[in-house]
Parts: sequence; structure tokens; C-alpha cells
Amino acid sequence: DFIEKAFDPKLSLYRDSLDGEDRYSLDSNALAVIFGVCEGEKCDCVLTAAAERFAGDYGYLLFYPKEPPKGQNWVHNDHVWPFVNTMLLEALLMRGRLDEAMELVDRVWGGMLRLGAETFWEVIDGGNGSFMKRRITERDDDCDTWNSECHGWSAGIPDLIVRYLCGVRIRNGGAHVVLSQPLYRGNFRLQLSTSKGEICVQQTEGKRQITATEGMRIEEICK
Repeated sequence: DFIEKAFDPKLSLYRDSLDGEDRYSLDSNALAVIFGVCEGEKCDCVLTAAAERFAGDYGYLLFYPKEPPKGQNWVHNDHVWPFVNTMLLEALLMRGRLDEAMELVDRVWGGMLRLGAETFWEVIDGGNGSFMKRRITERDDDCDTWNSECHGWSAGIPDLIVRYLCGVRIRNGGAHVVLSQPLYRGNFRLQLSTSKGEICVQQTEGKRQITATEGMRIEEICK
């Protein structure tokens, strides 16, 4: 079927299309893990292959191979897109690959912080790790606009930290709090404000304590 045809067993990656071109994108492969296109050990093979093919100094690049497809002006692949790296981060967390996930956080978002960022950047310059203050390219056929220094698509990491590292999922605007086993085993204190009130989750020496505004439903699905 379509999914099996898209998978390249030699590279352990999903192709971007079935038009005869062997081209692979980071987001397609990360989303294959997130949405269950692949399962079990195959997911881990895809993530390991992605680490080998897409890794750059300041995060993971978008395409493999790097060359523009069919002569198009597609220089995006010279740079790091944090929002695409967010997809890879969730895939790693879903598979419990915490060390790789934290290394990715440090490389992408930690790199921004070390350069003084106070917001989530749209594009990281693949050459030096800085924010892309210029247009990506100056060619006449360039369709890219100026890059945002405060980009909503790049801001998915706080949600992933809450859901996976702390094991807290908020539903119905805060009326329903679902607690699962946190990936992070160390001590932490999480304070959240919702439209329904306040939630505080504190983990100390492996024991977790939850306090919440009266009326909120607290459900533990994995103790």
C-alpha cells in the first residue's frame, strides 16, 4: 500500500513523495512516529536514521539529501527550523528516548538561550546558530518573507515538557487533569494556571504530590 511504498528499508526513512525522487524530510518521519504510521522497533529505526541523516550543529535540518529538489529555490535546508525540531522532540519523548530528547532541547532551544534569546525564533542560521535577521535568500524568485523573532510554531516545547517530562495533561480547559508516569525521574515543581483554577504538581525523591483548585477532576492513569 501507500505507506509501505513510501518506506525505504535501506535508509529506514519514509520518502516525502512517491514521484520517483528519493527525498526525505524530518517532519514526515517524525510525524510517522507520532501518528502511528510505524510501530514498535520500526519507530526506533526511523528515529535513529533521522539522527544520522538530518543532524546539524544547531539542530536537525529539514531535508535529506540537502540539495534543492529539481532546481527549486529551496534554501530552507541550510538552516534549522525549531518548529520542525519540535516534532522530532515529541517523537523521541513518545519512544522514551529521554537522553536524545534532552540533547535536542539543549542544541536547539539551549542554543537560542545561550545567544540571549527571550522568545522562540522561527529560523536558526545553520552557519552560526544565530537568529536569521536577513531574508533567507536574495534571489529574484525568492518567496520567503522576513523571519519572525517570536514564532508561535516554535513554541511547542513547554507543552511537551508538561505532558511528557512531568506527565501532566490538561483537558476541558483545566476541568480535567490526567496524570501519567513522568519521563523525568528527578525532583521538579510544576505550577499551572488554567481557566478553571490552579494546579501544582511536585515530585520529590520519586513521590508525586498534586494540589488543585476544588472542583477539578484529577485522574491518574499510571501510578
